[in-house]
Amino acid sequence: MRKKVLLILWALASFGILWLALSPHFGPLPIYLDKVLHIVFAFVLMIGPLIVTRKPLYIFGIGFLYMALGVAVEYVQATMPDRSAEFLDIVANIIGIFLAFIFFWYLRCKKD
Repeated sequence: MRKKVLLILWALASFGILWLALSPHFGPLPIYLDKVLHIVFAFVLMIGPLIVTRKPLYIFGIGFLYMALGVAVEYVQATMPDRSAEFLDIVANIIGIFLAFIFFWYLRCKKD
């Protein structure tokens, strides 16, 4: 039951973040805040699969898919008139994904 609830919350977060990424721009953000948000959102997206599954192949596959999704979203944003794409956004997404891996690994080692 707990895993189902987490999966539903993770799916809602995923759709919410994707909606934000493809919505019209909400106004200019300071560059540091934009990158911090990318890191936090990628971290949140990656932590869900890490909690739900223990299979390394699934986890790394999902991490790779999130990296590809980040690149695709930036590509789509480049084609939108009121959005822009930045290479540093992709880098921030990858950092968030790796931070989730490190955080989860740390918690598992601490537990054992």
